[in-house]
Amino acid sequence: MQGLPVTVDGTPLGQYRIKVSRPGYVAAEYTAKVGAGERARVAVKLARDDLAQDASGAAAPVGPLRGYTKILPGSFVMGSPEGETGRRPDEAQHKVKISRAFWLKKTEVTQGEWLATMGKNPAYFKSCGESCPVEQVTWFDAVAYCNTLSRSEGLEECYVGEKFTGLDCSGYRLPTEAEWEYAARAGAAEARHGPLGDVAWFSENSARSTKRVSTMLPNRWGLSDMLGNVWEWTQDWKGEYREPAVDPVGPAEGESRIVRGGSWSHDSSQLRFATRHSYAPGTLIIILGFRPARTVSRAP
Repeated sequence: MQGLPVTVDGTPLGQYRIKVSRPGYVAAEYTAKVGAGERARVAVKLARDDLAQDASGAAAPVGPLRGYTKILPGSFVMGSPEGETGRRPDEAQHKVKISRAFWLKKTEVTQGEWLATMGKNPAYFKSCGESCPVEQVTWFDAVAYCNTLSRSEGLEECYVGEKFTGLDCSGYRLPTEAEWEYAARAGAAEARHGPLGDVAWFSENSARSTKRVSTMLPNRWGLSDMLGNVWEWTQDWKGEYREPAVDPVGPAEGESRIVRGGSWSHDSSQLRFATRHSYAPGTLIIILGFRPARTVSRAP
């Protein structure tokens, strides 16, 4: 909450409605009564609004999907520049356009959220608590969670078995690899959005365990743990980058699915926006989690 003093002075006797607004905060209205020769002072509390990017990459207030950040369309350079520490051959830089706005969960799915939705907790690090990311979930588990969430809200299911119905699906789904990096970068060209010890749980500070979500500094679009804590499943099969790229979804088939972001057990060379790793979709290990996305419905 943001406290702002507001003074009503030099006005005729009466009662006034005061509307206070500030970029990045929810506007509020207050009543002030002014008597003869009096000054009315109102203590205003503005709640922070959700953040999303605008076309220039700056923060802007957005809509009401609780726990999610709305990411607006735009273009970015995906991959890493030559010379970036830890760079791998499959990170060639190329331009990508994201043409659809989408929602992305601000945090990785937690153990508590998984338990409430799926009825059990598969995590190895249960002692970490319900606010820690769920892990030991396969790609199939992650898409089952997305479908269950969609059904619970009366939305279209985006997966029929292993088949993805496409980016126009209105329900919950995994972000594509390109969407993930676009949102993680939040307009940044650097390898990460701050000193690693401030933004991520990784091998040097995790004490060999996951940690509560949102305890590290988020990126400029309000997304936490995009680096570290657990690797995050994406939609894409592993494949080479291609240009030109508009809303890329990866190969039509493959042997392993891309994961992004690094984990509590990995070193700094792998905790970069451009790092790509992959696992067979049935892999069940204690470093794998996810965060859902949803395409923003387009006007008819």
